[in-house]
Amino acid sequence: MIETFMWGYWGWGGSTRHLVEAFDAAEALRGYEPLVFVDVRASRAVRAVGFRGDAFENLLGRDRYRWMQRLGNQAVLDGRDGIEIVDPKAAGDLLDLIVESDRSCRRVIFFCACQEPGGCHRYVVGELLVEEARRRKVALSVSEWPGGTPRHLVAPFPPVAAARASHVDSVSSVPMPKAISPAVGVSLPWGSYATVPGPAGDLAVVLGPAIHRQRKWALPLLLHNAAGEVTERQLRRGIIEYRSTLGYAPRFSMATPKAERFARACTHQVRQLSAARAHPSEAPAAREKRGPC
Repeated sequence: MIETFMWGYWGWGGSTRHLVEAFDAAEALRGYEPLVFVDVRASRAVRAVGFRGDAFENLLGRDRYRWMQRLGNQAVLDGRDGIEIVDPKAAGDLLDLIVESDRSCRRVIFFCACQEPGGCHRYVVGELLVEEARRRKVALSVSEWPGGTPRHLVAPFPPVAAARASHVDSVSSVPMPKAISPAVGVSLPWGSYATVPGPAGDLAVVLGPAIHRQRKWALPLLLHNAAGEVTERQLRRGIIEYRSTLGYAPRFSMATPKAERFARACTHQVRQLSAARAHPSEAPAAREKRGPC
């Protein structure tokens, strides 16, 4: 099965060199050549300096960057709300590139600016891509970078992490432990969780892959609960719901053994969620996030 990724660069505008170095190192750890980045924005006239105009293209080089403007959101160009892909048929061109890159052990990541995939036009591009792959009988999976399933992260978080995590409504990240390298940090699947010790007690935190901003590495903070308030099973259930609702769960074009295993896991998870709906307070609440398109 060919695996491809979607991604939003929200927060990375001033750290594109750190981004490329860390993503390349992450792919090397997983046995792949450096990623090919496909820009699916309708316009590159943005505030984020590292993604403005041809800045990101110049950093990567033409062999690793493609601008597929036809997969952009027409609504953005028109200055209106909603999602309308400029040319849905261009998903075929994206699939061609993915298949071609796979022959040289290189994966493709298509991106725009939005912080989360749910409600973003890149999610729709992913749907078009899966449909085209299904039509061609190409075994493909599409997931938000870096893919994978949530992990229980065991690492020595600095004391300030608990203080920041306790203010989840106003704080968007916690410092990344120094024991975690950038390559491992950016590979951390969305919804991974850890226990952060603090003076007022331990906190169970749910995290995303590392981001570099203001000259520091941090882990996005998605959810938190005081340790002991919820069981690990309840925490996992909340993570599953978070990933499903906001578009982080992978999508598959064909019924392969990997896809079937995922489908069985989803069936089990849905049953758990259905049983939990009578007790919604058991699952940690998600903090609202931004997504401009």
